[in-house]
Amino acid sequence: MTTPTVTEIRAKYPKPSNADLIGAYCYCVGGALTLYLGIAQRFPMTTDLVLALKMANPELHDTMTAFDIARDIMGANDSGDFEAAWAALDRALRYPEAEVTP
Repeated sequence: MTTPTVTEIRAKYPKPSNADLIGAYCYCVGGALTLYLGIAQRFPMTTDLVLALKMANPELHDTMTAFDIARDIMGANDSGDFEAAWAALDRALRYPEAEVTP
């Protein structure tokens, strides 16, 4: 499987929400990734997001790095800063190319 890009994921899942707006078609940025990967989790827990990040990018084999990025994605998403959440996901998908620290 080729590592997906944020552009590809956003094209399919363009309007994330935070957990305050849970509905039948709502998802967070981490959920956009899991849905893109065929995992039926619209609001994944941290450990599930870590696994999805590592599945999407096999180069992201360090669990602590994946956990830090997952936490960045979730924190930004929960505060409504979806652009920051997308940027954190981009760092994960481009790892080790991309600088990991925000």
